Amino acid sequence: MKRKAALLFLVTALIFTSCGGGTAEITDSKTGEESVVNVQSESTQTASGSEGEISLPEEAANADSQEGQEESSDWTEPEIITVGISGSEPGSFYEGEEFGYVWCPALTVLDEGYEALEKELTEVNQQRRDALHKICEENKESVRELIDDGLIVSGSVSSSITVQRSDERILSFLDETYANLGGTHPSSFVSGYNLDVSGEKILTLKDVLADYDGFADYVQSKVPEIYEEEELFDDYGTVVHDLFYPENQEAETIPWTMDREGITVYFNTYVLAPYASGNRKVHVSFDENRELFRSEYLCDTSHFARRLDRDASVTEDLNGDGTKESFSFQAEDLYEEYSTRFTVTIGDQSVTETIPGWYVESYLVRRADGHCYLYSELSGDNDYRNLYVFDLGGTSPVLLQENEEEVSFYGYLMADPEKFVLGQRVYMLGTYMGYRSYSVGEDGLPHPMEDSIKLLTDTEEGERSLKSIREMKVWIVEDGEETKEEVLPAGTVFYPRRSDDSSYLETELEDGRFCRIYVEVDEVGLRYIDGVDEREYFEDLPYAG
Repeated sequence: MKRKAALLFLVTALIFTSCGGGTAEITDSKTGEESVVNVQSESTQTASGSEGEISLPEEAANADSQEGQEESSDWTEPEIITVGISGSEPGSFYEGEEFGYVWCPALTVLDEGYEALEKELTEVNQQRRDALHKICEENKESVRELIDDGLIVSGSVSSSITVQRSDERILSFLDETYANLGGTHPSSFVSGYNLDVSGEKILTLKDVLADYDGFADYVQSKVPEIYEEEELFDDYGTVVHDLFYPENQEAETIPWTMDREGITVYFNTYVLAPYASGNRKVHVSFDENRELFRSEYLCDTSHFARRLDRDASVTEDLNGDGTKESFSFQAEDLYEEYSTRFTVTIGDQSVTETIPGWYVESYLVRRADGHCYLYSELSGDNDYRNLYVFDLGGTSPVLLQENEEEVSFYGYLMADPEKFVLGQRVYMLGTYMGYRSYSVGEDGLPHPMEDSIKLLTDTEEGERSLKSIREMKVWIVEDGEETKEEVLPAGTVFYPRRSDDSSYLETELEDGRFCRIYVEVDEVGLRYIDGVDEREYFEDLPYAG
């Protein structure tokens, strides 16, 4: 297929500084012509990686991929780092009226002790905001003309974050930018961000690969398999080569991310094929291509949680018997019923369940014993999330009980069934969002690994606090243990930190100490402190709704 020549009227370069790049398309908001924009990283760092080679234990890969690898007792599974996606817009970075919606969620580190990574993420979040601001500035005049002509109400620009991996080796996430500039269709562009957790640099493919040329050759060989040959531009081979080997640059310009099972590279629209073909990707598995990767980035893949595309179809050993089965699911939106119809299939056995709410995302989850489950999240009123689990270990799928506590992903990454984070709303002297670690139990359901729930604080809007209006009895907490009872005077300021969502709120005081306020909840949900209504103890309680 011949490559279509596009007039470059409104060229918007999405510059993701030193975070990798690719090729984007932006639609001319007046003519509807699509423009191809080459996006390249400004980074010219020499790619380098750790010299130490660490082999995985035997269960971490199949027998074929183990050949020629020496095992080492020094290998350890990388520790997971908990990261969160800010639910609020991080500042106003476009003041004009041409764009009614400009949104750029921020990624933050929730675990303590990763100051260098926090600093690195702050810089990356600013780069992402700057990129969206650049789109607005470069297209505001044409969007204004369309508004004045009555053709559109306003433009919109936004980005979304999907975390792929977050541990002590690498933080990898996908950023997808959407731009509705009033053309024939919205534009979209994906970029991969891969951060070294030490905060020293942005990782390139050469940092994480043992055989860069072999990896590039493998990806190029897979391209005709993901596209129909007649869909591809005639020069697709040259394009792929140039993405891996750009002139006058050390780093590749192809977007990529890493998860616990391998590396995925992405091809934006118009890079290899016309717009109708959409974005495409190639996943390169650790287990099947072990020799291509630096071993320090490999993981134990005997257990995993793999994010699935909507309406996915895969082949996997679902019950640990060594035989692979075909598995698929479909999630159909039933708009009039405000529900989602799930059709889950193993081999030729299907079950269909209609579940309230809108579909959000799903994971294929495999425990270390080989038993597999489908974890699916749905969103209900006020963005309440519910988690539904299908048991895939038998001849036919079985829907297990719904998670009744409204505990769900809420944007957190599930990468390993042995430890992952789920979020939930907490109602204890106010309404808060919180999270804690879970593991998949033998029953297939998530079981908490911690008694208390950590509460999120929104630093964009300032620290949330409670101020007492009367004396109150509390328990002082040191190193997570209650040490003594103390009565604090009226006017004390409390900063919410943890709760079990049933009996106490743990707070931090202005002097740095921690204390627990115990609350009794009656059968209708009213809350009391020492038999007195909770509202008589504080100036205001920030309950939602």
